[in-house]
Amino acid sequence: EGAKAILSRIDFLLISASGERHYVEVKNCHLVYRDGWGYFPDSVSTRACRHVEELTHLRRQGAQATVVLVVQRVDANGVRPSDFHNPDFARGV
Repeated sequence: EGAKAILSRIDFLLISASGERHYVEVKNCHLVYRDGWGYFPDSVSTRACRHVEELTHLRRQGAQATVVLVVQRVDANGVRPSDFHNPDFARGV
């Protein structure tokens, strides 16, 4: 793939004692459907897709990478990527 610039600010960079890097991106979920699940994103998000692409690139270079989907609502049983609102993001994670 060659050298690809990482254009996004990474939410967290964890570095182990041995120097291994683990990039963490945190996404906040606001949408909860009647099925009790929170879905992210709640619309097309080119920014979220770019973040996943960049994390995928870092992963291919040997780094660890994680996307954390957070839902801060008591009416949600969990959270899922929304293939309805943004199929590219859902495929990427």
